[in-house]
Amino acid sequence: MKPGTLILGALVLFLAFPFGAEAKDPSKQVQEALKEAGENRGVLEAVLQKTDPARKAWAEFLIANLPPCDLVQAKAEVLLEHLAYADTARQELPWGVKVPEHVFYHYVLPPRVSQEPLEAWRRYFFEQLFSVVMECKTMEEAAQEVNRWCAERVVFKPTQARDQGPLESLKGGYGRCEELSIFYISALRSVGIPARLAWTPYWTIQDNNHAWVEVWADGRWQYTGACEPGKRLCEAWFNPVVKRTGLVLTEAFGIPDKEPQLYKAGQGEARINVTAIYARAGTLGVKVIAGGKPQGKAQVWISVYNWGGLRAIARRECGENGEMSLQIGRGDYVVSCGNKQGFAYKVVKVEAGKASEATLDLEPAEAALLSEKRFYLNYPKGEEK
Repeated sequence: MKPGTLILGALVLFLAFPFGAEAKDPSKQVQEALKEAGENRGVLEAVLQKTDPARKAWAEFLIANLPPCDLVQAKAEVLLEHLAYADTARQELPWGVKVPEHVFYHYVLPPRVSQEPLEAWRRYFFEQLFSVVMECKTMEEAAQEVNRWCAERVVFKPTQARDQGPLESLKGGYGRCEELSIFYISALRSVGIPARLAWTPYWTIQDNNHAWVEVWADGRWQYTGACEPGKRLCEAWFNPVVKRTGLVLTEAFGIPDKEPQLYKAGQGEARINVTAIYARAGTLGVKVIAGGKPQGKAQVWISVYNWGGLRAIARRECGENGEMSLQIGRGDYVVSCGNKQGFAYKVVKVEAGKASEATLDLEPAEAALLSEKRFYLNYPKGEEK
């Protein structure tokens, strides 16, 4: 089947698909993006003009959600290749049109995963992997085969702070955990399998952090290490530590309509709190006051002990009532806040399935120095209840 051919029923659904909870008018989003593109506006308009009518809504979705760095420099041929081969995979692989439209838009169609350069990787990966997955009976089987293919080509090795793209990882043969994840996610998306980046900012029971991949396979999200396939999905070396971690986030291109644990929404992206998929979580609620008055918009930091010091795993802004809440793994956390009114912190214990609450009463910073007090952070051991 040629790229661009779609059955009419699917086309109607695609054209009617909303762009996100905070974006009810796709045409307005597109116009705002074109305006922000500046001198590159003509390139993006050419993408809209050259896109097959059956994929017009796809092109609008991509342009509406591209980050500013892409809007001002994206090349038409790169975006057109992504659109064409996303359609090819959707039509020619058995699970293609079975992927729900909202999952396809946010986790198959996107041309980038994280902060790597925008590249034309989709055609290469599709041509390399089509024969690898075409005989697979399930999406999980295909995801495992793709992971094995990736593991044969790229291995773990620390690189620089900025993410390298999947083609750079392929050329060098190595990458750090996020770059391995970018590589594997790009490969999965090239064959129509929804995938997204997941990570913990810092582990709670050991130094360092980690990033891995969530795969939408056969109707549900599952996880795996990138370029390190296990016997099955949801079986990875980090299982023991992720079950005891504090926070796990994942990222969507665009803003999904229904996400009960939406952590953050920005221009063209959303971060989602998926901690409860991995760990036995509770709810942490914090109220910030100063002189008895709620501190609206106060910034609350939630920290763990990692690499010899306190490391923030989350920053949450209080509402006008001075309150915030967060679903988080069980264990002890240092909760702190500071502004012109002063500073305060507390150690708060979070238990599985329960709501833990703390009030931070801000006082002048010199009266609340952290070094004047001692405290311990305790985390559950193994499968401890």
